[in-house]
Amino acid sequence: MELLGFETNIEIHGDMVVSKILKYKYQHGVWIGEPCNGIKIFGVF
Repeated sequence: MELLGFETNIEIHGDMVVSKILKYKYQHGVWIGEPCNGIKIFGVF
């Protein structure tokens, strides 16, 4: 995303990896992880 002029942030919380777009009028990002039983979860906000 830095190539498109967006500043991003990556946070790791246990099994979850969250990538956020910073300094943008909307707080969009993605998260991906395995919260339980090895099930992969992917979300966009």
